[in-house]
Amino acid sequence: THLAATAKWDRFLAITGFVLVGLIMLIMLVAGAFMSSFIPGMGGGMATGIFMIYALIIGAIWFFPALFTYRFASNMRRALAGNDQQALITAFQNLKITFRYIGIITIILVSIYALAFVFAGISAAFISR
Repeated sequence: THLAATAKWDRFLAITGFVLVGLIMLIMLVAGAFMSSFIPGMGGGMATGIFMIYALIIGAIWFFPALFTYRFASNMRRALAGNDQQALITAFQNLKITFRYIGIITIILVSIYALAFVFAGISAAFISR
């Protein structure tokens, strides 16, 4: 029963993740187009391009955890409904991939923050002189 409840909640979170990725990409594209109307000349097209690239990168980064979460939920439901051992193994493989992916993203973000703090400290040391 715990695995069935987990699969239901995971499916909900995966679908919510897909919707949020779509909204993030849409908002970024609209923001890029909005900015291009206020920036005259070549800068407007460049701002739109930057926002489009940023939207695609953010969308791609967060699409995959939602996809693997959805695959976990679908395979878990199939495994529980049909007592399917292979679907259970596939479900847990997708869950492992999800956790590994989010762990790597977390390590990257913590590293970026740590570097930002180091550079901020170095900058503050030079400014205070």
